[in-house]
Amino acid sequence: MADAKITELTELTSVESTDLIAVVDDPSGSPVTKKATVSNLTAAKAPIASPTFTGTVTLPAVEIQDTSADHQYVLAVSELTADRTVTLPLLTGNDEFVFKDHAQTLTNKTLSTGSKLDANADSNFTFNSLARQAIINGNFDVWQRNTTIAMTTANAYTADRWYCETATAETDKTVSREDGTGVNGSYYCARVKMVSDVDELLTFSQALESQDSIKFRGKKLTLSFYARGGAEFVADNSTLVSKIVTGKGTDQKVLAFTASADGVSQNNTLTTSWQKFTCTTTAAIASDITQIGVSFAFTHAGSGTTTNYFEITQVQLCAGDVALPFMPKSFEEELRACQRYYEKSYLYTTAPGTAETAGYNKWVASGTYGRTNIIFKATKRSVTTVNVYSDITGTIAKVRNASDSADVNAIISNIGSGQADVNFTAIDQKIYSFHWTAESEL
Repeated sequence: MADAKITELTELTSVESTDLIAVVDDPSGSPVTKKATVSNLTAAKAPIASPTFTGTVTLPAVEIQDTSADHQYVLAVSELTADRTVTLPLLTGNDEFVFKDHAQTLTNKTLSTGSKLDANADSNFTFNSLARQAIINGNFDVWQRNTTIAMTTANAYTADRWYCETATAETDKTVSREDGTGVNGSYYCARVKMVSDVDELLTFSQALESQDSIKFRGKKLTLSFYARGGAEFVADNSTLVSKIVTGKGTDQKVLAFTASADGVSQNNTLTTSWQKFTCTTTAAIASDITQIGVSFAFTHAGSGTTTNYFEITQVQLCAGDVALPFMPKSFEEELRACQRYYEKSYLYTTAPGTAETAGYNKWVASGTYGRTNIIFKATKRSVTTVNVYSDITGTIAKVRNASDSADVNAIISNIGSGQADVNFTAIDQKIYSFHWTAESEL
């Protein structure tokens, strides 16, 4: 065979395992040209067809980048390890992130078959947005009025933003702050108790302002919460009815909504142990809806009045048909939100009407006409009701003449969203003091 360059040799397009290949052995030492079969050359490698791997197989982090107009992303992975990360570009417009028919668990988030996130608005992905949590004080951290509200003559606000009412206003009922640490992420819960042995409906509710309610038009809403019942509640009537209610009036309480309608009404069977419940409106909120609220109700049955109560915490109302995980807010953040509707000069732990000097307003009279000013910590929602209390006796509509140890009648005037005036007949150079509350609830 005549000598020829490798590039001049005839090309072999189909290689068999017995074919020979020229190999230079020990090229960096004493090079010798030898021969090797194709099968010997590939013996240590996995076959191309149906390869078998040993050791740990690790998938790289999956990242999808797509700037197309419709943002369609398709990802198929047969096995996704627990620490795998899928990164998507920001969803906008009418995008949908759809998990197909397969059970997935991604970093402590369990997604059921067919779950999807609606990306019509970026509010789904904002921690502190109205659409993420529309309920104020849903974890029952804030109790400015008192930690136990006993209602014997009228319905009333209890925990901040939460209203309790019975079919007959004078029916004896109590709402109190209780330990809620049995539910991870909660410190307190609300206990709603029927005290009177009267078989009538009790409702515990919160209404959104109209200017916030209309922002949910065109969207479904999902309510989620944890609840349990007292022994008598469970034995006598274990059903707690949860509702998302809509209306067409302006800034009314839930049971007073104009053209009230149930977006969803669900019967929940309570036990003495904590359970999580969810319910979703059957349809999107209509374009003429101006009021949205949530309510929890039961009808007292039997004769029990000791443990005839339900307890509730982590109440959340969010846009969409998926109950998103509850995200507790700080106490300071919840308190600021509540003070738009109610605040007081008393220490946080002191109930209004208590004889207490800490935190009081003090004023020295100049002349015989007394007028001093109250400045609110938070801008109020609307028309505000202001009450003053003697800091020594706790008597309402009185200021204290500290110099003469006497209460004096007081009148409130010039009430605005941020301030109010306190007026009374004064004695020149005498010292006057008082506490106050400002309420601007629905």
